[in-house]
Amino acid sequence: MTPDLQLRANGTDISAALRDRLISLELVDAAGITSDRLRIDLDDRDAVLAIPPEGAVLELALGFRETGLTAMGRFSVDRREGSGPPARMSIEAKAADMTAAIRAPKTRAWPAATLGQIASTIAAEAGLTATIAPELAGIAYELVAQTAESDLHLLTRLAAPLDAAVKPASGRLVLVPRGSAALASGETLAPADVAASEMTSYSWAFEERTLYKSATAEWSDVQSAALRKVTAGSGAPEQRLRHPFGSEAEARRAAEAALARAGPTFSPAGSSSPAGCGRN
Repeated sequence: MTPDLQLRANGTDISAALRDRLISLELVDAAGITSDRLRIDLDDRDAVLAIPPEGAVLELALGFRETGLTAMGRFSVDRREGSGPPARMSIEAKAADMTAAIRAPKTRAWPAATLGQIASTIAAEAGLTATIAPELAGIAYELVAQTAESDLHLLTRLAAPLDAAVKPASGRLVLVPRGSAALASGETLAPADVAASEMTSYSWAFEERTLYKSATAEWSDVQSAALRKVTAGSGAPEQRLRHPFGSEAEARRAAEAALARAGPTFSPAGSSSPAGCGRN
């Protein structure tokens, strides 16, 4: 298959002009409080490239000509630099949906709220549409305290014990279990087979944590002023979560998530060179 891309700058398709000058394109896809990053290195051999203004919005789609392109998100230009010889221009951009509103510290309380309600309220305040996995939306909390904490950090904190990830992307605030095949649109991505010959490198690992047969978490019983325990699974070895939780339900969810993620890891890497679309 033939790799392909599309890039729009402030709504204008510049893909054709990009292909003749593209040296490399790097996209770092992150989750949580870390912003996605896009870097584009261009050949400026005749010094005619215009320097994009700070804040210019880039919309990137990647894929294959035979199967179509997938939107990778919107990015706001925050760094421009040049070097030579040979003359080149580098453009860096951060995720455009990582707005100041969602990163600003706030202090408030969320009494008797579900994760879906919290995420939907935060998304609306940031001008985003919430896309929340059904199995996460109904999770209930007796009280969630947000003290000098950004909305994104709060959601990341709530998602961590559930082995879930939160991310602003493509005008949406996405909250899904880690490893799920959900796109920012809420659609499910079909599985794809990748042969070893299609990867530049890969690694796999079985860690000691894969041997855990149970996981135990503590929670604070306010009525009796005691720490109580809940356990997911049974048998030894047992994994003990370090920090106590605010309720039995939260502790149980955290223990179940910890036991579920105690498995092997696999990390692939690859690179593509679309025809007429750069050198790397």
